[in-house]
Amino acid sequence: EDSEIRIAAYLAIMKCPSDDLIKDVRTILEAEEANQVSSFIWSHLTNLMETSSPHKQSIRDIVQDQRLKKSFDLERIKYSRNYEGSFMLESLNTGAVAESNVI
Repeated sequence: EDSEIRIAAYLAIMKCPSDDLIKDVRTILEAEEANQVSSFIWSHLTNLMETSSPHKQSIRDIVQDQRLKKSFDLERIKYSRNYEGSFMLESLNTGAVAESNVI
């Protein structure tokens, strides 16, 4: 199938991920052969690892898998990517998130 469709499906299911879904994503990512898809998913997960958004921090464990980390040192310009910037001001209990996808 088209990489664009697969990436869109991934983003749709990751809006409300469960622990089981995170485990499934890890398993699928280990076997993924399409660089466009794997690069996008890895960049998305990496951004989730670094996010300040409290709603997205539950996904951090998947990125800490060193086996996966070594497999996805992909060129930033060549493949699809996810970009995310966020900040949280605990003292004011407020923050902001900006996200973009290049497919």
